Amino acid sequence: MPQLKAHINAALNAGVEPVVIREAIYQCAPVIGFPKTLNGLTVMNEVFKERGIETPLQSSETVTEADRYDKGLKIQHSLYGNKMEKSLSGLPDDVGAEAEKFLASVWFGDFYTRKNLDIKTRELLVLCVLVTTGNTEIISEHIQGCIKAGNTPEIIAAAILQCMPYTGFPNAVSALQWLKEVLQK
Repeated sequence: MPQLKAHINAALNAGVEPVVIREAIYQCAPVIGFPKTLNGLTVMNEVFKERGIETPLQSSETVTEADRYDKGLKIQHSLYGNKMEKSLSGLPDDVGAEAEKFLASVWFGDFYTRKNLDIKTRELLVLCVLVTTGNTEIISEHIQGCIKAGNTPEIIAAAILQCMPYTGFPNAVSALQWLKEVLQK
């Protein structure tokens, strides 16, 4: 968290809007969990207070409880097709279908539909978080999702390389190898 404070200040110094910083931190929640994300938001709010940025910031929500699943599923399918549905089918008590519905509603419905950060950037940010956490099992899918969202292989490679000092070399090199494999297919 001390490093996050420095990076939030650096982002503000570079002209990044506070609402964009908030959206970037929010986007981490489905990948690193809500408790860690809440800790990040606490640091963000401290920085904003120190810099005289009034909170709460404007809302970025665009969905309601009634439409978050449908809107999320549309985004999820545009990036990943029905891979998640297939990979979770056949679990006891239809848990897979419930997990897929939760994923579409929360990850894609609650987060990817928000204003102030486009899907292309959200997907690239998710990839960087996956590189950081070393979650290599789904990196290939997220590299493909990044490309479908409009990121070029060069942007993806540069983002992974940028992660290297933060993640350590093994996680970043592994992700670059996954990128190479995806591009060769």
